[in-house]
Amino acid sequence: MLTEQIDFLGILFELTLFYLLVVSVYKLIKTYLLPILYSEINIIEKKKKDLEDKDSLLDKSKVKLKENIEDQKEKFLLLEKKVDLWKQSMLQENEDAKEQNISLLEKVKIKRKKQETILSLINLQKIVVPSSIQLAYNESQEKYGGNKGLELLSELISVIKPSKR
Repeated sequence: MLTEQIDFLGILFELTLFYLLVVSVYKLIKTYLLPILYSEINIIEKKKKDLEDKDSLLDKSKVKLKENIEDQKEKFLLLEKKVDLWKQSMLQENEDAKEQNISLLEKVKIKRKKQETILSLINLQKIVVPSSIQLAYNESQEKYGGNKGLELLSELISVIKPSKR
């Protein structure tokens, strides 16, 4: 019996030691390991929250960027339309100016032709009138002689004399 009691007490002692070991390990885990694990969990959760915030911010930025891109596209299209209208108006003005220049050149050509005609008539008169007067004077001298020829010549000159314009 004594051996049974010793065995029972030995087992009880060993169980008590085991229990104390388990309690000590539990307290060590609770005191040292759990705070470290909780702080790691908190750090991971904080990183997760930061990443979620960054993801949310990125999503908002993407939406704003897409809106800005669409606005820029619209502004670009409006600007392109304005430039096209300006280009068309400049082309039209250029065509109108060319047509006006052509019209003015035609008017100038017509005026030059008239001036050339008038100039050639004036030059012809400068040559023909004196020679005609001389010829008329000579013939009137031959036919009428004296002053009668000069009087007729004066009348002829007054009739032929070009009127001032």
